[in-house]
Amino acid sequence: MRVSIAIVSNNHPDYGDPAVIVGDFTSHFCYAIPLAPIVKYLLADESIPDRA
Repeated sequence: MRVSIAIVSNNHPDYGDPAVIVGDFTSHFCYAIPLAPIVKYLLADESIPDRA
């Protein structure tokens, strides 16, 4: 993803900058990881019984 952004645009952050790396990690950790179980729950097929 970073390579494609760097190829098609001159307006991108310095991906070697530690602040950018920490910001990317933080955004994935705080937004993407909590969002994944919510999306999984909302998209779950209710017709499949639980195997508990």
